[in-house]
Amino acid sequence: MSYLVDIEKLRIDDTLDKSDRMLRYLNAVENPYRFRVGDTVVNIAFAEKGVVLQDALVKALTIS
Repeated sequence: MSYLVDIEKLRIDDTLDKSDRMLRYLNAVENPYRFRVGDTVVNIAFAEKGVVLQDALVKALTIS
């Protein structure tokens, strides 16, 4: 697990424009689909016919 980049330790200059920040993040994280947040390993995968991420986040964050 120590071979995965811990994004809690990443520091990206927030004075850069959005595209430069994204490029620096992608270069630093090495694999945007598999990384760590502290001791938690994060794996991101997409289903061909799955729920759209935006819809899933809205549903998860909506308080009924």
